[in-house]
Amino acid sequence: MIIRKLKKSDNLKQAAKLIYLTDPYIYPYWFEDDIEKGIQTLTQMLQEPTIFSYKNCIVAIVNKQVVGLIVYVTKNSIQNKNLEKYKQQSFSARYTIEQYIEHLYSYNETKDVSIAVVCVLPKFRRHKIASGMMEYLIQMFGEKTTYTLERLKDNVPAGRLYEKYGFTILKETTGFAGYGKPEVAICEMVRKKEV
Repeated sequence: MIIRKLKKSDNLKQAAKLIYLTDPYIYPYWFEDDIEKGIQTLTQMLQEPTIFSYKNCIVAIVNKQVVGLIVYVTKNSIQNKNLEKYKQQSFSARYTIEQYIEHLYSYNETKDVSIAVVCVLPKFRRHKIASGMMEYLIQMFGEKTTYTLERLKDNVPAGRLYEKYGFTILKETTGFAGYGKPEVAICEMVRKKEV
């Protein structure tokens, strides 16, 4: 297994599919349950200065396949908040992607790094891939950095992983699951910088 930053020369379509499959609520909603449209759009977004830029991704690679991925955002990340190209593709995608970008920095003003996505292909889970990527991220930015993320409350294995790396629950709240659907319980978590 190799853990490193994602490169533009990597199979970005594999990375996009992994992002899409990681959340059963947001990505199907953004792309109107059209997985091909979602993968195509996310692949494009990985190549450009958006929240999903390959420059903001850490990957785990096994046999030349992207099997795990973390998308993170820093205060200094280049972000195309207007997303003009994506506005034309889908109104719902435009609206919620823009909201999501703004949301990443709305709930804790002291954060330095927001972890937007952590995903591992199901058949590669429980092989310490997520742990390896978290360690890589923390080594990259250091202990004097505040990290934040959100996770589904019922995703207990993810909660245990983040707690292992010093994350604590900042608060429990609800998150968007698609119009007309009940909101889902989420935990906002923080790993505070060492002083």
